[in-house]
Amino acid sequence: MKKLTPAKAVISIFLGIILMLSCFFIYKHIKTAPAKAGSNTIMIGDVPLSDYCIVSRIDTYFESRKLADYIYKSTGNRLKIKFKSGKHNIFLSKKTDNTILHIEKGDVYLLAKGRELDRLVTVCANSLLGFSFSGEDREHLSHEKETLYLPSNLTINSNSGWMPEREPIVCLWNPSMTRGVYYNQNTAPESDILRYSDDDLYEYVRMMQHLGFTGIQVTDICAAWAEFGSYEYVHERLRFMADAAHSLGMKFTLWVWGSEFNGYGWNDTSVKYHGDSVSEIDLPEVTETYEKYYNIYAELADVSDRVIVHYFEPGNVHTMKNAGFFARKLYEKFAAVNPDVNFGINVYSNYFNVDVLKDSLGDLADKITYYTLSALQMDGYGEVRQIIADNSLKYGIWSWGVIEREIDQTAWLNVNSRVIQDTYLNTMAYDGITKPDYWSEMDSYHILNVFSLYCSGKLLTDPTKEADSLVFEAANAAVGEAYGEDLAKVLLLIQKARGGNDIHQFAEGDFFLLESPDYPAEEILKESNEAIDILDGLLAVEDLKCTIPVSVDMHRILELIRPHLLQIRAFAEFRVAYDEMCKMAEAGASRDSLEKWAESAALKDIEEYDVVTGVWGVNEQRIQTKLINEFCEKYGLNPVHNDNVDNGRKQRIMGEFKSLQITSDAMLLFDKKTGFQMGAAYGEAETERLVNELVSEGLLSEYDKDPSKVYVSDWNKLN
Repeated sequence: MKKLTPAKAVISIFLGIILMLSCFFIYKHIKTAPAKAGSNTIMIGDVPLSDYCIVSRIDTYFESRKLADYIYKSTGNRLKIKFKSGKHNIFLSKKTDNTILHIEKGDVYLLAKGRELDRLVTVCANSLLGFSFSGEDREHLSHEKETLYLPSNLTINSNSGWMPEREPIVCLWNPSMTRGVYYNQNTAPESDILRYSDDDLYEYVRMMQHLGFTGIQVTDICAAWAEFGSYEYVHERLRFMADAAHSLGMKFTLWVWGSEFNGYGWNDTSVKYHGDSVSEIDLPEVTETYEKYYNIYAELADVSDRVIVHYFEPGNVHTMKNAGFFARKLYEKFAAVNPDVNFGINVYSNYFNVDVLKDSLGDLADKITYYTLSALQMDGYGEVRQIIADNSLKYGIWSWGVIEREIDQTAWLNVNSRVIQDTYLNTMAYDGITKPDYWSEMDSYHILNVFSLYCSGKLLTDPTKEADSLVFEAANAAVGEAYGEDLAKVLLLIQKARGGNDIHQFAEGDFFLLESPDYPAEEILKESNEAIDILDGLLAVEDLKCTIPVSVDMHRILELIRPHLLQIRAFAEFRVAYDEMCKMAEAGASRDSLEKWAESAALKDIEEYDVVTGVWGVNEQRIQTKLINEFCEKYGLNPVHNDNVDNGRKQRIMGEFKSLQITSDAMLLFDKKTGFQMGAAYGEAETERLVNELVSEGLLSEYDKDPSKVYVSDWNKLN
């Protein structure tokens, strides 16, 4: 018998220990496996996961067994572990400095350094195998479905590409009663993620991961607390979302209102602000208010990787000096619990003064990350970047009004691949000054925002991707390639009718698409009829193959799209007639014929249905009314009004005035023209007309010292 050398003896002992530990590991995991394994079929492209083998090395054998166990629990299939690749493979390796989980051409790769591979296996179970919180006491199969579909190419949590860190801004306005102003009892419940079950909410976070985001940002605002009458319930849901993100290998960002602690349905009359007096920062009663609410925010410090505080619009500090003073207080509360927290301030260019910030923040100034809006969304963009570069500050993007409208004012379903790309490419042009490595993008309509979120996630990685092709990708991911082209036609119609080609057509202003002479009314009318027929056909299809882990069944999502198509069609019908009447008016049509058309057009409502509308109402109805009013004024016609539209608007005006009055012990005065939404929602003249009607109805009263002002008639009874 050949004698072992000392080196070989050590190797043999080492291999023996590995074998013993492996047996223990296998025993432990098989022993703790559920008595009945899952029965899901998991498809990667067109290949069932049961056809795969796990390709392992000796140094990844533990992790391979763990992964095999999770696959067994999920599907009931035990995959073979091999040391050579087969036809369909799951590869595990520790030979990398990066943590990578992706599917490439049907093969699955789990690559991580050292012990990180074990963590990556649990992330894989959560991301791809239908688990929630794998590796924890609450581990379970979430949303057990007969078949789980995965794409044959998918990258999870990659920090490569143009914007390494990418997060949706999960905006938590109450979709049924945004701003605490107007209650729409018909709003579809799927629009409100705070009412989701645990499994639905987990799936929602998982969806963001599959759409290409590396984390989630959630807005902790008193307007969200108002829906449930307590911040505790909202915090429980936010903590759950943070835990879900972390279990998926993602980051969690908490975004908070830094100086807005009442109103919007959250009524706390103990709140005190500086008002117009900014000479003294540390006023005891004001500082007490901030301390109270900052302590509430800091209850989530232990699960927050990043916190961003927002001070202006809305907010009740009026200088960067005050913002810096209170930002330090908030930072200290979070850092006391989580010293490594990434702390940031949300700033706009007209408030950004780095010298004042540095003076008020002191040694904290260089640690803070500054988050500004993206290109074409604010003035002085290049100047702000230059300030950031000159002072070697950290910098990120908090984007707004690009992939959709924030639902508190002008909510609607958008598909915006062209607007997104236009914004990103224009922003990219400033990267030569200084380049941010973080981007957050608005998610306000939630489940119906999935298609724009898909485009955003891809374009944040590579803004040069062809925009419309991403809409086809999103459609294929939503319903499968057999029906993807049909759904893409529906989505491209929404893009054409509501988003247009660039940020200028999407943002209200001189080029706003719905008011523009470039609005292709006849095309949209024809295509909307076709889209409704297509959608009805898709709703009858049973075998939709959705590869996005959505928390709402895709058939239900398609149902929720349908009323938006009806709104688009109704507005297109109006625009066809409106454009024709404008031509006739210019050609000298009789006053009588113009008045008859205006009266008829004004009576045609564009319904709210079960969509989220915001306090400005349905966008198409709002613009239709505006164009009719302008038409009557231009051609000297008697004004025409729709009682249904007027009543809805007056409810919103009264709702806002009351929601503001209820937060104050003193009588509040509102300007007739600008008191409601600064006059921007319906125009100053139209707002004044509606307010005067409310005065005549006794709900509002004119202020005797200034008849341009009104107050809520029974204001002293609201408290």
